[in-house]
Amino acid sequence: MKLEQLQQNFIEFLTVGDDSLSQHVVNQGPVTTHTRLHIYANAYRQRLRETIDNDHPILGVYLGDKLFDKMVSGYINSNPSSSYSLRYFADRLPIFLRDAAPFREHPIIAELAEFERKLLTVFDAPDAEPVLISALLEQPQESWPNMTLRLHPSVQVFTCEWNTVETWQAIKSEKSPPHNKRDAQRKWLMWRNKDRLTEFSSLSAVQNTVLRATLSGQNFSQLCEVLLDFLPAEEVSQLALETIMEWINNGIVTKLS
Repeated sequence: MKLEQLQQNFIEFLTVGDDSLSQHVVNQGPVTTHTRLHIYANAYRQRLRETIDNDHPILGVYLGDKLFDKMVSGYINSNPSSSYSLRYFADRLPIFLRDAAPFREHPIIAELAEFERKLLTVFDAPDAEPVLISALLEQPQESWPNMTLRLHPSVQVFTCEWNTVETWQAIKSEKSPPHNKRDAQRKWLMWRNKDRLTEFSSLSAVQNTVLRATLSGQNFSQLCEVLLDFLPAEEVSQLALETIMEWINNGIVTKLS
C-alpha cells in the first residue's frame, strides 16, 4: 500500500470508524490490533474535545457536563476536522447547535457559542497601530468631508436575539445567569484594545448605522447623510464626531485618509 493511501485509511478510521486499516497493522505483544488502534482513536477524539472545552469555557459551564458531552460527541461525529490547525475546528459549532436536537430548542446556546467564537477571532486578529486623537485634530478643515476611517482588523459585530452577552458575563463572574429573555435584535461591537484585551459594548441603532457605513468605506460627509435618517440636521455632525473620537479613544481606528 502506498503511504498516501495508508494515511487516508488512518484518517477514515479516526473520523468515521472505517476498520479496514486493521489489516495493515502488525500484531505485536499482548495488546490486540483492535485495542491499539482504538487507543489512537480515543486520544484523537479527546484532543478534539479539549479544543472545544478550551474555546468555549462559558458555554461548557452553561450546558453542564452531561449536555456538554452530548454536544461534543455530536459535533465531532458530524463535523470531522478538516484543517491542520485545531484553532478552526469548532468554527461550525454555532451552526450545529442551531440545527441539532436538543440544543436547537434553546437558541441562546448557539448564540453563546457564536459569541465565544467571535471573542477568539478578535483576540487572534492581526496587529495594527491605532491613531491618536491628535491625528484627527490635525486634519485640515477642508479635508473633513472626504475623510475616511480604517478600523482595526479585530473589529467584529455580534448580533443576538437573546440576553446572551449578559448571560456570558454573569457566568464569567461566577454568578447565576439570568433567565433566558428574548429581546429585539441587538448588536455588540467587539474589538481588541491597545493592551491586547478583548472588549465589547452594546451598539445602538444609530451607532450600528455609523459603523456599517464606515466599514463600507463611506466618508465623513456620507456618514452625516446617513445619520439624517435618525437625527435633526444640526445634531448630525456632532454625533458623527463624537463617535469617531470614541473609537479613537478605544484604539480601533488605525488610519485617517
